[in-house]
Amino acid sequence: MQKSRKTSTFSRWLFTFVLAASSVVTNIAKAEQTLAQTQGLVNDYVNLLSQEQYDALTQKLRAYEDSTGVQMGIVIEESHGGYGAFDRAMFIARGWSIGSAKDRSGVLIYVAIKDREFSIITSDNTQGKLPDGYVGILEQDYLVPNFRNKQYYECLS
Repeated sequence: MQKSRKTSTFSRWLFTFVLAASSVVTNIAKAEQTLAQTQGLVNDYVNLLSQEQYDALTQKLRAYEDSTGVQMGIVIEESHGGYGAFDRAMFIARGWSIGSAKDRSGVLIYVAIKDREFSIITSDNTQGKLPDGYVGILEQDYLVPNFRNKQYYECLS
């Protein structure tokens, strides 16, 4: 009887430990993304751009929005945190509501420097003006070569 009680206590302890450990692992795996506060149209969280480049990009994006009605945003982060560039970009675009809610016309260029990945997200009404085929050509002929050469401003301007 004594042995059975010890075995039962150990079994309960082991079960509790395994349950707690699996809960911790599950919570780590499902950790939610964090949404940084927007700095404006250009969000350089790793300081790749000089102040002059930052200001010039901001002016270009404002002028583009004024002339087309399409709001563009740029986000540069060190890493996408294991979510994938597309998923991280979608999270940011939705969280910040890139483009007006009324027109649903916005574009987000997302760059994860350390991961060497980027993604371009287009909202519903922008997809006709900027179809996937055209975005693919921009990426391969313009973005990728400039990123390889670490010409970040040239790539984004």
